[in-house]
Amino acid sequence: MAIDVKKVFADAMVRLLEDRTFEQITVRELCTECGASRQTFYNHFYDKYDLVVWICRKQCEELWVSFQHKKAFRAFMLDVYGLMYSNQAFYSAVMAIDGPNSFRSFLIDFTKKYYKNAVESDGRQIDDELEYAISFCTVGTIEMAVSWIRSGFRQSPQEMVEYQVLCCPEPLKPYLK
Repeated sequence: MAIDVKKVFADAMVRLLEDRTFEQITVRELCTECGASRQTFYNHFYDKYDLVVWICRKQCEELWVSFQHKKAFRAFMLDVYGLMYSNQAFYSAVMAIDGPNSFRSFLIDFTKKYYKNAVESDGRQIDDELEYAISFCTVGTIEMAVSWIRSGFRQSPQEMVEYQVLCCPEPLKPYLK
């Protein structure tokens, strides 16, 4: 059975983030933790930021596959918030990373894709009003998720989903059942 080298590095990053900040972790430490060379790391990732985005993308892809079967907004969002809640150390650490190759940037793209998919899977074309509602809801969702993470996950994942549903723009609500 082949070793999933990316997953080995991902698991090491998650372990290291339990004890220190993202800025404190070096590629050298990741390699030592894995027993791998720096060249092996760079064969798979551009840098440690790329690794973090890969982790987030992998986790969200798994949730996306489950969404394709559930087709239920609340259940899917509960899975998303539950994932962040059950991995608080990781998501608290990566939320501090800023810039184009950051968790926040990835989450914006992922959330917008989710909302667009919800509308289009119902057979509806996205007009200007829906595009605005999707953009508005995406920004609101991300900002509240960021606030939730930075506040130490004070609300439960269930409460976050209820707040999100309550505050969703009216033109988008019929597609988020």
